[in-house]
This record gives sequence, C-alpha cells and structure tokens, in this order.
Amino acid sequence: MHPINDLVVQQPSLNAVDLYGYFKGVYFVSSLVVKLDKFGRPYARIKLSDVLTSIHINCFLPHALTMLKEPSLPVAVDVMVSRRDDVFFYTCKAIRPVSFEMFAKEAGVYGLPLAVLSSYDIQERFFAILENIYSQDLVNFLSKSLLQRQICINYCLCPASLNHHHNYMGGLIEHSIEVAESILYNESLNDTEKQVGMVAALIHDIGKTRTMTPDLNRTSLGYFLDHDGLTLEICASAMQELDENNETDAIQLRHILTCNVPGFSLWLCSKDKTCGRITTVRS
Repeated sequence: MHPINDLVVQQPSLNAVDLYGYFKGVYFVSSLVVKLDKFGRPYARIKLSDVLTSIHINCFLPHALTMLKEPSLPVAVDVMVSRRDDVFFYTCKAIRPVSFEMFAKEAGVYGLPLAVLSSYDIQERFFAILENIYSQDLVNFLSKSLLQRQICINYCLCPASLNHHHNYMGGLIEHSIEVAESILYNESLNDTEKQVGMVAALIHDIGKTRTMTPDLNRTSLGYFLDHDGLTLEICASAMQELDENNETDAIQLRHILTCNVPGFSLWLCSKDKTCGRITTVRS
C-alpha cells in the first residue's frame, strides 16, 4: 500500500491525521493486541489516544512486540497513512518508548488520552476548556501535572468518589470539567481569575488518581491518606516550573488548592472570589 499523499506533519491531533501521507509524534498507547498476518506472523495492533480521538496502527516491526510489553505508556512513532476503498490504514514505520517528561513536552495537554473514555461529550467539553486557557505557562503546568505515569490514565478513568457524587468510571474528569465550566461561565470573574481558576478546577481532585482506581476501589495509599493531601505533591515539579516562569499565578494557584484544607489560611478565602467559587462547587 502507498501513502495517500507526500505530506508529512509533526504532532498532529489524531482526528486530523487522515489529511497527511505521514505523521510523526508522541502519543499515548492505550491498548496493544498481538495479531497474526495472513502468513501467520505476529504483529502489534496498537491503539493511540489523545484528547479527542483514538486510532489503531499496525506495527510489523519485530522489536515492537518485545519493546511494548504493556500499554499505558507514551511512544514516539512515524506512521504512514494509506487508504483502500475509503478505509484508512495506519502503518507504523518507526516506534520507540519515551519518558513521560518527553510526552508532556512534545504532546502537551492535548495528548491526554481522554478518548479512552469513549464519551465525546466529555472530550469536547474538556477541549473547550483548554481552548479558553490562553496562558502558555498555565497550559504547560497542566501538561506537566496531568501527563505523568500513574496519573494521566487514572485522571481519565477514575471516579470522583466511591459512594457519593460521580461515583462511576470517568466521574473524576467529568466533575473536574463541571467545576471548570462554573469558573469559565462566571461573569463576576475577570479573565485573569478565570485562567487560574479553570486550571485549579481541573486539578483540584488530582489526588484521587492515587487514592482510587477506575474500577471503584480504594488504593493502599487511599486507606491512609486523603486525596487533598496529595495535590501539591503530585504537582510539585510543575509548580516549581510555574514558580520560575509566572510566580504570581503559582502563588494564586497554591492558595486556591489549599484554602479548603484544614490548617491553611481560610481567612484569605473570603477575599478571593475564585477560591470561594471552587469551594462552593466542591461542597
């Protein structure tokens, strides 16, 4: 088979790859199945996912079967796009595993494998929120916070609670989106407050990725720690980078994320409309 054209693109959204003959980029492997071709030779059927779309690529490279022993990891790929009878085929020409740090840098927050949830409504709403975050510093903060090992897939699939609100697979991100939307459409907030507020809303429950599982169980860590106590720990590296590039937003973000935690300066919350809004929605 031949590519549909000679166009080559770097890091396209997976919903746009059919426009090009070749694409290259870093993506999340959400599933991997070993299949046999017509000659009985094994090959890897790999599912790549980002915020809006999942596609399956066929990888006939011998090392892929031993290199990719399990899904839920990012890879750098070169893929040829071909078509037969209006059906698109994606053939992997090169593949290698990469670190989550490189994943966050190359794919950005749009590389979050939200498409594994198969809920286009949630995917579109999350995408719309991202499109309203104009600060590159805050976008980079989100990328580095969400695209971490043990975090990114759980953020997409975990419940928001085990016995209360949004207690179903995908409940965590749906709840986070709802809180972010309440900030986005709050006319009493200015643009600066909305920017920081939406980012805080998206990660305010990120600790639940470590205390709960997608199949609605509590983790070993979850029996000993509340999720609120893990938020700044999970975001520590991203917060340090934000401190260096935009100290004002870093301070404000810390305040919003901790003002509802016992022992912190609750008296400040009455002066902060964004924090008050998030606290109200959380309750």
